[in-house]
Amino acid sequence: MPEAKTKCSKCGTEILVATSERTGGSCMPCHQRAHPISYDLTPDDERRVLAIDAIIRLLLGGCSEDAFATLRCPVCDSSLQLSVHQNLRAFCVSCTVSSLHLCKSEEIQQAPAWWHSRVSAGWY
Repeated sequence: MPEAKTKCSKCGTEILVATSERTGGSCMPCHQRAHPISYDLTPDDERRVLAIDAIIRLLLGGCSEDAFATLRCPVCDSSLQLSVHQNLRAFCVSCTVSSLHLCKSEEIQQAPAWWHSRVSAGWY
C-alpha cells in the first residue's frame, strides 16, 4: 500500500505526509536550508584549531626535523607523529596518544629530505 503524500509548502515537491509532519510542511532539503546545523566553538576549540593550523603551516614551510620534534599535541601535550605518503606528495601529522586530538593530512609540492624516513604504507 503506497504511503500518503503531500506537497512541500516551500518548493512544491511531492513528499511523504510523515516527512511533512516532522518538518512543519517542507521537504527535507527545504527544511535543512531553513534550519542549518550550527556548531558553537568553545574558546578551547578555537585555541586547538589555531594550534593545529600553526603546526601545519610550520610543516608546509619546511621546518627542520629538530623543530618538528619540539612540536606538541595541542590537547594533551604529547609528541607528534609524521607519516608521509609513498609518492612524497602528501603527509599526515597526528598525536601519538590519540588521533582524535590531532590528525590532519595535507598535500605538498616537495617533501623535505628528512621526511623520506617517515614514508609509510597503508594510505587509502
